[in-house]
Amino acid sequence: MSVIAVVPRAALAALVLAVSAESLSAQQSFRIQNRFRADQFLHTEQGAAQAGRIEAGWWSADWFIEPVPGEQHYVRLRNRFRPDHFIHIERGPVTSGPLGDPNWHSAQWTIDRSAQPYVRLRNRWRPETYLHTERGALEAGPIDMGWWSAQWTFASSPNSAGAQPAHAAPPPPPPPPPPPAVSSSPRFVDSEVCRAPAGCADPSDGVRWRTTAPGQLPPDAHYVGSESINGATRQLAFCRVSFLVPGQQWSERIVGKTGRGFSGCNIAWGSREIEMTSNVYEVMIGPLPGGFPGAYSAPVWLPAHSGSSAGGRMMQGFGEHGVCRGVYQGGLHPGLLRPGRGCGITYDGRELILPQYEVFTRHRIGGQ
Repeated sequence: MSVIAVVPRAALAALVLAVSAESLSAQQSFRIQNRFRADQFLHTEQGAAQAGRIEAGWWSADWFIEPVPGEQHYVRLRNRFRPDHFIHIERGPVTSGPLGDPNWHSAQWTIDRSAQPYVRLRNRWRPETYLHTERGALEAGPIDMGWWSAQWTFASSPNSAGAQPAHAAPPPPPPPPPPPAVSSSPRFVDSEVCRAPAGCADPSDGVRWRTTAPGQLPPDAHYVGSESINGATRQLAFCRVSFLVPGQQWSERIVGKTGRGFSGCNIAWGSREIEMTSNVYEVMIGPLPGGFPGAYSAPVWLPAHSGSSAGGRMMQGFGEHGVCRGVYQGGLHPGLLRPGRGCGITYDGRELILPQYEVFTRHRIGGQ
């Protein structure tokens, strides 16, 4: 399990100021800027919170960062232009608006340290949920810890306390949508899959995925392993599916393996091998992208062992810790990296941990 460094209250005091509704205009406000999409800032210009380009005089892009009274690590994000708007996930998707209850944990966030000067914004109510822009728009959900899209900077707003906003008075907020239905048991869904006929490229790494129906494979599937079946060899490729767990209104992705003769995408779930056949899913396709000049190589397989990541740059879109492959029963099986343990592959109905394996990664130019 990874350790998340949370900015303590003493450090928050140097970054934020607790404010009251009566003194909003006299307090310091901040611009919250995305690392991956540097032209995107959090704002409420069109109503609820979103990420996008802003103009210099917009109060809608100014935020007060309020420590929660009596708490050590939690803050609320209050908008300057719409002073009753707090960012929250009470109804599932991220939005902003008045709080139905001042104690909503869904409107409370921790400021988690990332690479200096960047931080992540993690929700208190759903601690696996972070604010990010991985697919372009502002979202709240699980992330890969290497995503730049989930990293933010805080900078003092250029708008002075006595300045007038550079936009019209805000319209009344629309009524909140009804809460979506919550599944009573885990179910797999086809949301957030790639719909483009040519496939979709991950915006960070350029690896492409294409949606396919169960039991089918794209003609340009990129094979990363193989296994022996009844004396014949069949090739294996990475696939990924979306699933919904009880109590959540969003889907998460998990990477598995597929190949000719498979009825679906085989994933590890609760130490078991589960063949997902009821939904469409994505398959990684070729060719692989190139490298980042002067920084990282094209994607490669590097040897590793005992749950280490070989020191490379984690590939995006492959889960929190990345993917791997290892030799077992005469085959080369793709799986998920299990930090501190090894490479988790699925075989014969269960997940197996291999201590020796290769990691799919990018190494630094000039050395690993």
